[in-house]
Amino acid sequence: ATNFSAITPEVAIKANVAPLDPDSETARLRVLVVDDNAVNQMVAGQMLKKIGHHVDIAASGVEAVAAVRRLPYDIVFMDVQMPEMDGYEATRVIRDFKDSRANIPIVAMTANAMQGDRERCIAAGMDDYVAKPVNRDRLRTAIAEIVQRFGIEPVSTGDLANAAPPGASSGKENLREFRAIMKSFGDD
Repeated sequence: ATNFSAITPEVAIKANVAPLDPDSETARLRVLVVDDNAVNQMVAGQMLKKIGHHVDIAASGVEAVAAVRRLPYDIVFMDVQMPEMDGYEATRVIRDFKDSRANIPIVAMTANAMQGDRERCIAAGMDDYVAKPVNRDRLRTAIAEIVQRFGIEPVSTGDLANAAPPGASSGKENLREFRAIMKSFGDD
């Protein structure tokens, strides 16, 4: 296991930890959204939170690998085109882990919707493919399919709170920016 405190600040995951609705009937999963675009991070993250899941954000493949080494995720939504380390390479690195984390479900989340892109994602070790722009229904469907296929059991709210990375920020600035972006889309 990697010592998370040994990872440089440039590589450390920027967790966006939000409280879960204890009355939600939706399974609570720990989901990692990996995307280098802040707007895409916020939109996908907010959609997943509204569904009832706990969401952490990574801005690169390097951050995704560090996050998966540090925390037990149920599903990773991985952009494929990112600087530093793309989603294909990050997936290959995760698949090379020597423990159960190598089998974490990874769903490509990409604007690439050309013929052959889905096959390339699957060949890289990803388990499913969601084309951008994403919507809540497509995310729900992808999660339901992955949960069924992998037999994922949701974690308890307490487990999620206890697993927050050290030094995780409150994300208040990101929340303000996100609300402004969502307001421009007409979503509350």
